[in-house]
Amino acid sequence: MDTLVVNRLRKSFRQGESEIAVIRDLAFSVTKGETVAILGKSGSGKSTLLSLLAGLDAPDAGEVLLEGVDLAKLPEEALLKIRNEKIGIVFQQFHLFPELTALENAAIPLELRGDPEAEAKARAALEAVGLAHRLGHTPDRLSGGEKQRVAIARAFVSEPAILLADEPSGNLDGKTGEEVMDLLFRRVRERGMTLILVTHDEALAARCGRRVVLDHGSIVTS
Repeated sequence: MDTLVVNRLRKSFRQGESEIAVIRDLAFSVTKGETVAILGKSGSGKSTLLSLLAGLDAPDAGEVLLEGVDLAKLPEEALLKIRNEKIGIVFQQFHLFPELTALENAAIPLELRGDPEAEAKARAALEAVGLAHRLGHTPDRLSGGEKQRVAIARAFVSEPAILLADEPSGNLDGKTGEEVMDLLFRRVRERGMTLILVTHDEALAARCGRRVVLDHGSIVTS
């Protein structure tokens, strides 16, 4: 079964008097449990595509079907619900709330859905990524690698159908980045989760089962 189906996806942005096509008639599908690397040069549309897949941005045309549901056709409340329950996202910039502890940050997806076990599940998720000793620390007291581990715990805590990762090791040094990616791939494998990973790193892409290469918003190899 396909977890994700993309049909004739298009996205453009205005730049002064010009309209720049960033995504051009993309079509591909990802099956449940598949790991896919999205590669391409800077400006090829990788991050824009990930935003569309996450429902963080709406396409100009085409559709993104997550488990058969067209994200663009959902009202905002329903979109927020499906994104919170079905999609995990790991960003390059971590996107942690600075005033919240690691435990509070990791619990956010479950708190939003009113899960009474949010704290216990977030604690378990942080323990699984090796941060049992950092539960009460705010992001300013964590290293870059620790922040990304919190972000990974947050992405996994709600057991989403699909994990989207945008250059997740891009802000980390080589050794720390490798450790974090080992952790991410291990968690994906343990959960049988679908992974779409945006990266410029060929070695990292080689760890995925399939590569999709973008050039000026179009797929050149898949």
